[in-house]
Amino acid sequence: MVTKPMHPREIPGPDGPSTEGLRAGFTLVEVIIAIVVLAFGLLGLAGTTALVVRQVNLAEIATERSLVTQSTLERIQALPYDSILDGSGSMGSFKVSWTVLAPTNQWKALELITTGPGMSISSSGYPLLVNTVADTITHRILRP
Repeated sequence: MVTKPMHPREIPGPDGPSTEGLRAGFTLVEVIIAIVVLAFGLLGLAGTTALVVRQVNLAEIATERSLVTQSTLERIQALPYDSILDGSGSMGSFKVSWTVLAPTNQWKALELITTGPGMSISSSGYPLLVNTVADTITHRILRP
């Protein structure tokens, strides 16, 4: 009986050498392709994470700006009607100023300007965080 030499990875069996063990692992090309695919996925995830962090920061600043504006309006509305005059103040990193516009016997219109950090749009259309964004709100206070 003539036996052919066994390949180093061939497993001897009762019916002769078996080639089941020849594909027991991954080739170098398969491993490299898997690493490249994983790297692209991780880079995409890292880029998305940076965008999410930026958007969360912008949302926190917008919320703080709204709270400052609302708090200022509530303080002004708590004043007696005849005591509402032009003024200014600051809360945290925001400066607030208000002006009484054309008062009548029945109502006063307030122009409230909040200045501080906020979102601005760059020339390329992307949102930027800048320190000197001014928001203007006009609010009418009625005589009680």
